Amino acid sequence: MGTHEKRGNNGPRAFGVTSEVKIIDRDLGWAAIKRMFQGEHEHYTDVGIMQEHDTRSDSATNIELGFIHEFGAGKIPERSFLRSTINEKGAKYTPELDKIATRSVMRKRFNIADLAALGKKAVADVQAKIMSNIPPPLAAETVANKGHDLALIDTRQMFESIDHREDG
Repeated sequence: MGTHEKRGNNGPRAFGVTSEVKIIDRDLGWAAIKRMFQGEHEHYTDVGIMQEHDTRSDSATNIELGFIHEFGAGKIPERSFLRSTINEKGAKYTPELDKIATRSVMRKRFNIADLAALGKKAVADVQAKIMSNIPPPLAAETVANKGHDLALIDTRQMFESIDHREDG
């Protein structure tokens, strides 16, 4: 910790009176924290349909199918499961990220397992969103072909391909 002091006598003059300003900048530990993590790169978790899980038994890939459902295409309406989950649940991840950062500072190192635990929670949230039967309802013809009315679930291959991965 250090203290930096700066004095100035260049304040405004009014009616022959001058003012003096004294600024004290006390480092309460931020410099030490920055040194502790110097050389560390940014850590993050990705949540979604991972390339390594992108195998299907039919012609479309899980990534293609997920993109079509996320944004809609042709006669298939938008049924966002990724963006909508982050929009709805994102605020609950912020306190967890704060805890991860605090634990990292207290340990004086980053623990990727903390971020992986958050990734697992986000995957569970995305999968719960899919199981909530995102509107609009399926067309009667689609329900007849599938044998049920649950949107975004047919073979469960896309659902099961949702995962997380951390960089760090």
